[in-house]
Amino acid sequence: MWSTITLFGDAVIWVIISLVVLAMYLYLRYETRYAKSPNVKTLKKLLIVALVSLLIGFVLVTSVKELTHVPRPCIPCDPRVDLLPSDTCNRYCPYDHSFPSGHAAIAFIAATAFVLVINKKEVIPIYILAILVAVSRIALGVHYWGDVIAGASLGTGITILVWRTFKTKLKM
Repeated sequence: MWSTITLFGDAVIWVIISLVVLAMYLYLRYETRYAKSPNVKTLKKLLIVALVSLLIGFVLVTSVKELTHVPRPCIPCDPRVDLLPSDTCNRYCPYDHSFPSGHAAIAFIAATAFVLVINKKEVIPIYILAILVAVSRIALGVHYWGDVIAGASLGTGITILVWRTFKTKLKM
């Protein structure tokens, strides 16, 4: 279960979701009579806030990982030696550093973007999913609590700053 939930913190998943939303936006904007609809404008806002936040988040998380060099609580499996996962290695353990959690940052960037742009109670399950992604990283043994708290805080903070910047500059 945790290995499936953790996928929602993967940058590739959110890039794919963003591309789907972009395709929906372009279709609605240029191919339908709904071009001036508030829902189309909401999609545009969501795309801008989410994609800019994801880009900044990726750069910041990668930079902090390289600056801090915090080791992970696990040992990654070497595919050349460990044909099957054993007690000595963790098949979910990445080779990079632990602090902060990139999965938690990405999940909270996505959740915060939805909450800020859509601003309705219906997006609360997205925050629950973000929390589950953060917990999944601990349950899989690839992060410490501090890593996921820092990642979640970083993701939330980045998205709020991006939202405020675009809200004042672009009249969102």
